[in-house]
Amino acid sequence: MMSCRSELQFNERTFEAYGQQGLDPPHGILAVKARYEKFKSKFKEDKGPLQIIIKSMHRRPKIIFDKAGKAIKKDFLTYTTEYIGHDWLGNEMRVIDNIEGVFTKPRMRVTTKLDPETGNHIRKKEYDGELKSIILN
Repeated sequence: MMSCRSELQFNERTFEAYGQQGLDPPHGILAVKARYEKFKSKFKEDKGPLQIIIKSMHRRPKIIFDKAGKAIKKDFLTYTTEYIGHDWLGNEMRVIDNIEGVFTKPRMRVTTKLDPETGNHIRKKEYDGELKSIILN
């Protein structure tokens, strides 16, 4: 049997992207991670194997530039999964609507403020929403 620790992995790239900007991840992303952690802590493989069900697959075209600056169109596959397992009492547990192959990055906007003493513009980064990014492996 496979181990849950190696099979069920949470994508930490969203947390890394927000951490690089000095921001806390949105509550929705924190809730998803909390569901993962709860599932992983309660899942018992001896009560039944981990089932990974692929609910949908999407082909996503993306333009990538090579070293010479030439645009290359590549297709990436993302998919929505559902994890099903059992706790120590044999009760069924589910983590639904998990999207594999993408992560969220913060979108930052640069604004300026005039310093009244020096007359210089002071740059300031502000959070301006989020972007979905495809994981390029």
